[in-house]
Amino acid sequence: MSYFRNLFRLLVVATAAIALGACATRADHHDHDHGHDHHHEGHDHGHDHDHHGHGTDGRLLVVTDHGTIAVLDAHDGDVEAIFAHALPDGALAAYAGPSGEFGYVVHRDASIVVVVDSGQILEEHDGHEDLEFGPIGLIGEIRVGSLPTHFTTMAGRVGFYNDESGDITILDEGALRSEIVPRLVPARADHGAPILLSDRMIVGYVGETFVEIMDYTGTVLQTIPNVSRAHGQARVGRFSAIGALEGVLVVTQTGSSFDARMVANPSGTPEGVRTGTLAAHPRLPHFVGNLGQGLVKVDPAAHTSVAVALPAAPWRFGIDRSGHYVVVLGQDGVVYVLDSESFDLVGSVAAVAARDPDAPRGTPIPSLTLGRRIAFVSDPATNHIYEIHLDDVEIEAEFHVELDGTITAIALMVTDGIIH
Repeated sequence: MSYFRNLFRLLVVATAAIALGACATRADHHDHDHGHDHHHEGHDHGHDHDHHGHGTDGRLLVVTDHGTIAVLDAHDGDVEAIFAHALPDGALAAYAGPSGEFGYVVHRDASIVVVVDSGQILEEHDGHEDLEFGPIGLIGEIRVGSLPTHFTTMAGRVGFYNDESGDITILDEGALRSEIVPRLVPARADHGAPILLSDRMIVGYVGETFVEIMDYTGTVLQTIPNVSRAHGQARVGRFSAIGALEGVLVVTQTGSSFDARMVANPSGTPEGVRTGTLAAHPRLPHFVGNLGQGLVKVDPAAHTSVAVALPAAPWRFGIDRSGHYVVVLGQDGVVYVLDSESFDLVGSVAAVAARDPDAPRGTPIPSLTLGRRIAFVSDPATNHIYEIHLDDVEIEAEFHVELDGTITAIALMVTDGIIH
């Protein structure tokens, strides 16, 4: 189908309460409504995308605390599009969808999600996907659900947990260039973290002592008890994982049935320390989570966990797209690169200033986003973005972005399509 024929800008509006709160992944600011019309395409800077072969370096989604959204060429840092003051002032978060075709900008306090078209278009062709290029633009805003916070994906689908209204916004990426039709699934007013499956969701809650398995109508089909302060989620194969105070809950799916087992924290874990963020990759048989001053490696088949010490407590972390590296931005401002299987330290490089424990609430913090054997780190103190090659653990490039405001988040939108 032609994606250009129906490039809509559909504003989905529902009554949404505006509340103030903080999220562990972004700073907390007050809102100032600029009242601008945001439904437009980005400025064309005339860059030539003369790529050939399999995939590209992708595009970086960059957002600031003045509500500005920008899209950069991840290869050289050139600005491809800027949408100045597209949102009210505040702490914006940025995420990439599973296909790399779309990005998502979240203004939690204003309860707004903006869908960004990366301009990278995947077209089915002879058993593979071709990558074509189109206009970069803001497709529309979603204003259903209050306090959208936790972001989650599965193939072709994304979800936002709305903490205050207690529901989950589901988007199917395949239809976004034609229309935005969010599905709102009722859950609980809590800080929730869902795992999206084909016809089920596994949902954990920070404020409850259980995890629920529900369908996409919100009907609870199974309750898993004795799970405290559940948060953080990942999935690989038939295993799903949710972090908790007791350890990491592993839920195994066999057909339509689910079996749950808590993998206890490693021996010696301090009381009150929990895993709140998890990562996984299809080539790896284990999950990776944060745990206190280090990481934890969880084997879902053997139901074992091993603590991994780090030189500094993790600030941000993830697994690169190749699955070969675990990348940690430490609270000392250093990027540590670990082998994803042995967890041996491959190398480290200083990137940003160390975390200031006395910084005022709402101070923007660095952001980390990962590609295939590459990492990008934003420095809010300078508005620089550092490109780090993971094989040699060196800063290969430094982009200075002239934007209004301070960078609060970045996300790499990259596809695996073939360019002819």
